Amino acid sequence: MEDADAEATKSFVTAQNALSKPYFEQCPFREQIRDRLSAVWNYRKSDPPQKYGKYYFQYANDGLQDQNILYVQDALEGSNMNRRVLLDPNTLSEGGTVALTGTQSFSADGEIFAYGISVSGSDWRTVHFLNVSTGRTLDDVLIKVKFTNLVWKGNEGIFYGHFPDFEGNPEGSDTGTNENQKISYHRVGTAQSEDLIVVEFLDKPKNLVANMKLTRAEEYLIVTPDSSSDDGGAWGYNTVYYVDLAGNDPANWQTRPLVEQFNAGYNFLTDLNGILYFQTNLNAPRYKIVGIRLSSPDPASWTTLVEEDAQNVLYWAAPINGEYVLLNYLENVSSKLVLRSLIQGNTFSKTIDIEKGTVSSYAGKIDDSIIFIKFESHVVPNRIYKLDFATPVANIQLEVYENVDIEGFNPDLYLVKQVWYSSKDGTRVPMYVMHKKDLTLDGSTPAMLYGYGGFNINVLPEFSVRRIVFMDSFDGVAAIANMRGGGEFGNDWHVGGSLLNKQNVFDDFQAAAEYLIAENYTSASKMIIEGRSNGGLLVGTCVNQRPELYGAAIASVGVMDMLRFHKFTIGHSWVSEYGSSEDIVHFPNIYSYSPLHNIRFPATDGTQYPAVLVTTSDHDDRVVPSHSYKYTAELQHEIGSNENQTQPLLLRVETDAGHGAGSPISKLIDEQVDILSFLTEALDLSFEGQKAHGDGVNVRYSMITMLMTVSLALWFRRG
Repeated sequence: MEDADAEATKSFVTAQNALSKPYFEQCPFREQIRDRLSAVWNYRKSDPPQKYGKYYFQYANDGLQDQNILYVQDALEGSNMNRRVLLDPNTLSEGGTVALTGTQSFSADGEIFAYGISVSGSDWRTVHFLNVSTGRTLDDVLIKVKFTNLVWKGNEGIFYGHFPDFEGNPEGSDTGTNENQKISYHRVGTAQSEDLIVVEFLDKPKNLVANMKLTRAEEYLIVTPDSSSDDGGAWGYNTVYYVDLAGNDPANWQTRPLVEQFNAGYNFLTDLNGILYFQTNLNAPRYKIVGIRLSSPDPASWTTLVEEDAQNVLYWAAPINGEYVLLNYLENVSSKLVLRSLIQGNTFSKTIDIEKGTVSSYAGKIDDSIIFIKFESHVVPNRIYKLDFATPVANIQLEVYENVDIEGFNPDLYLVKQVWYSSKDGTRVPMYVMHKKDLTLDGSTPAMLYGYGGFNINVLPEFSVRRIVFMDSFDGVAAIANMRGGGEFGNDWHVGGSLLNKQNVFDDFQAAAEYLIAENYTSASKMIIEGRSNGGLLVGTCVNQRPELYGAAIASVGVMDMLRFHKFTIGHSWVSEYGSSEDIVHFPNIYSYSPLHNIRFPATDGTQYPAVLVTTSDHDDRVVPSHSYKYTAELQHEIGSNENQTQPLLLRVETDAGHGAGSPISKLIDEQVDILSFLTEALDLSFEGQKAHGDGVNVRYSMITMLMTVSLALWFRRG
């Protein structure tokens, strides 16, 4: 199963999809679900406009286009803005399976656009170059590009990360380990074979340089390699190097260390008056901003511009208008904006009013006088704000630049609140809970609980079409738990849910489900848990540990085999988060919760596994699909073979798709239709007041399903 291209694996996938598809399709409300999802999804989506040279660039989607389109215009407003399509990814493939993702950058004058395209959701990128004025694609092509941003040096060329030694198939199905990433410089108009390697770490082949940035005068390239699995650093920790770009010959550029210890995370922001500013959690679990001079790099000589906040986490910082920096804090899992000065320091601080929700991204550079931010919440789908420094700084406030209304959707009909509950060890954990205001909470309603809990990743308020439809059409309760392992409350919160503390995450999630049941939001039979990637691991583990607590579980692209995850693609970089099966200290811990290795039928009479739907994609080269294949086969064999298991245990494999980024909207809708159809059948849910089944039809089908899946799983084991 670890060989995605093996004929036996392909046969297994085909048989599993042939098993799950009829189950989804028997849902009597399937087309109504699709119509409702499509209606809510059909709203304008846009990113903040970015300014390069004389142009403004903006991604936007009219509603149901598979991929967002890149537009260019000469002005922000007015009749002469000349808005036009620069690049429409929807024309690059049938079905929108070719996507533009985060690997892209504009030259300083805005005349050349370098962009990476992803095929079928793969993390691999092929970089192309487009002339903005003429719309002509240049001859330059860069291959084997992965886990990198693109950084322009003026208008001449780009720095990029790639794996030139990789000999596998860079299309998403190859599971070989990705090592020896190199940073090279490509001069526009030359062949990739002429590119010069600028940075490489021969003694640390697992290091990844996911982020690079130039200083304002382009004197130095700041490079921040992430911690590898064998250097003792924690997830998110990195070192800092700088490349001295003196002269125009890349052969003479020198790479020097600035921070050599993997003792914290460092994010380069900008430079001003000879000082390099970094956001860091060094001795500051909730982050601070420090200034470093290359002439005196010893930490004892660093200055602190923004001290660590006593309570709130500094999520990101955006330099703007020459001397200012917009700080986005997380205050109890919601954005708080503060404007500070790089020059005046503590003498200037201004809070920028914004409603409860998430400022998810921004567009603007330190030399720009306007910064745009993107805001969303659980009931606000897409809003772009503008902060214009033409207004005196003392009076500056956010102005709405773009707002979106969804036809037929009224946010005032929903109640969103944040609750706090106690985990197993007494730790207080926050959770957002939402539902229709007129919903009767008597324990009979279905509830969908989402969690992630890992990698210092913040799970923040966001607009989810599926949750809106679930609340509106199924009279459901939606909940999002902010467990330990994330970064919502700083580094200590993350550490409390990683490595040997990982069980805390599962305890936090189980306590969230118990809270929802105790407070009459739902019952165990109607409790649905869901998670993706590390969240898929969360779901798989919690189903094993507390099967009686849930009615259904959705585990998507999950890390299910904790003993072998580090052997495929980029899995080795997760060792600093999970530990390794090759480490005598960590092996007992990860084995104790590994979803694949802890599947046992409940010993308690009358208890079975909840309905489980496992989803993955055949081109996922981040969490390779063999995790889901092996887990499903073992689940069907060990649990499905028991006559007391009446709930379905199914696998859904998407074709020509990856880990999730860049997925076309049509595929996203198809997936959500199948998930909601599965839940309707498995839990006999009502859709807009109508019952799916009231006579046990779904239960009888499930028993037949189990017999089929057992035979299928055993066949594969023999094969």
